Amino acid sequence: MSAVRPPRYAWLLDAFGVAAFAFFIALGIERLAHEFTSTSRTALIILAAGLGYVLADFATGLAHWFCDTFFEEDTPVLGPLLIRSFREHHRDPLSATPRFHHWHHAAEERAIDRNFAVHLPLLDRVFGTLLLPKGDEWPSVYGIAGNPIPENYFVHAAYPFAPKRFERR
Repeated sequence: MSAVRPPRYAWLLDAFGVAAFAFFIALGIERLAHEFTSTSRTALIILAAGLGYVLADFATGLAHWFCDTFFEEDTPVLGPLLIRSFREHHRDPLSATPRFHHWHHAAEERAIDRNFAVHLPLLDRVFGTLLLPKGDEWPSVYGIAGNPIPENYFVHAAYPFAPKRFERR
């Protein structure tokens, strides 16, 4: 006997069911919060925050699934602006953000005033500040041009709190 596959739109019904369930759970928690003392209310707020975290994780997973299923990196407009950044963390799981975030902190001439919208490069494209380096290129210098970052970790950590030296003009 062969397995019967559900119709292609079945995932929509599943997603709607999960969202509706989560909505009514959150609504119930909010309603209960008004019925109890402040101690119980605190526990319910913590429970609601945990539920919000789980729902946010579900929503981002759903967005990644949708983009990975229906789009490619060479899809016009969305591909290089959105899909590429989604897939960057699969290629380089040790980086917490896309590679072009490093170019925002670079002190190289071409990287100054670039990549302000770290997680959504579409905004940088709209405002003309997008810098997407080709290949596996990384910045060679970070920080503010002419003001190098200390090499020693402890000096680097204390650097913002060190007394500032003023230049004579």
